[in-house]
Amino acid sequence: AAVAHTPMLGTDANLDFLDACPFRHPSERGFVSALYRPPVIYDAKSPNPFIIMARPRTGSNQLTRLLDDNRIVLCSGEAMHNKNVYAWPPLNWTLEDRDAHRHHFLDLLFSAQTQPMPHPSDSLTPTHFKHVLATGFKVFTDQLFRQEFQGIATSPSIRKIVLRRKNLVDMFISEKKAQAVGRYTRADTSRVVVTVDPGQMLQFFRAVEADNACVDAARRQSTARFGGADWYSVDYDELTNPETVDRVVHGALKYILPPSFQIPEPRIKMGKKQDTSRRNESIGNFGEIYRVLKTTPRYFAMLMQGT
Repeated sequence: AAVAHTPMLGTDANLDFLDACPFRHPSERGFVSALYRPPVIYDAKSPNPFIIMARPRTGSNQLTRLLDDNRIVLCSGEAMHNKNVYAWPPLNWTLEDRDAHRHHFLDLLFSAQTQPMPHPSDSLTPTHFKHVLATGFKVFTDQLFRQEFQGIATSPSIRKIVLRRKNLVDMFISEKKAQAVGRYTRADTSRVVVTVDPGQMLQFFRAVEADNACVDAARRQSTARFGGADWYSVDYDELTNPETVDRVVHGALKYILPPSFQIPEPRIKMGKKQDTSRRNESIGNFGEIYRVLKTTPRYFAMLMQGT
């Protein structure tokens, strides 16, 4: 296939918002000073590239699985994770391999996941691969360097799915419970009670809001410059609700797949939520948190929702 690189936002674009984003620090392994320019493959048989922009405890594992369950979609996990490489295929890329060639690795994730990756230790055969019409992965902002985020977020060639969880209190408590049990997936934490540091919780809220603002600013700049379809938003509550999850997944598939493809209506069987406890049952020092958050109406509303 003929490969080119996508047009980027011009020098007239205001990218000052990137200064406040929580990217990987340039001193970390794998930093490349050049701007990442995602590939564009002019081949009707090549899959559409996409990315899921999320944060921990927003349902990103579930969304990744639900998309990857479709035979025509290949959706990897945290391919740019700071401690492991959750990409398929192949799983035999080490952190050192990936971080020595991060831009090349991203190119492969976006354009060539249906072919064996050119790596000396690869032993995969074509039977390991399936024909796909869309290929992508999920990422958290702090797993990318600024040059990578800017290239991905402002590229009109890559479809962006933005996954959010509106209730920041639930996000934080979910994170603390996962840390307490040592598991982030398939763990029933309904009976786990955590003591919350109010300062740490408020710092978490501010970090999430800053991250969201960064993604939203990139979204506005990209759509204003290049036009076309807006990014696709997914809400955690709708993703985890048996009555709305079919519609959410169908919308995501419609967004990332070619317009000519007839998308069947998904029939998703939802398991029970991992945590069904109320906030006053999960927070050991609920009274203290109640008093602290009461001074900030938007946070207090999150605390009292369903309590």
